[in-house]
Amino acid sequence: MSTAFLFDFSAEIVDYQLKPVKQLYSRKKKDEYLYDNLDTVFTSSVTVDQKGIVKSYPGLFELVLED
Repeated sequence: MSTAFLFDFSAEIVDYQLKPVKQLYSRKKKDEYLYDNLDTVFTSSVTVDQKGIVKSYPGLFELVLED
């Protein structure tokens, strides 16, 4: 299963200014996406729950309390 979503705009804060960032999210598993920042070399595996809420974004945050 592989699905990809391309976002032409998100926000990256540089020197307190918003900057457009091209992003690509590729679905690898039912609960896992690969995030690619197309303007840099940053990638990350993102894990989501059944509702699509991010549970794990390594290096940035982890869900610590679940309802």
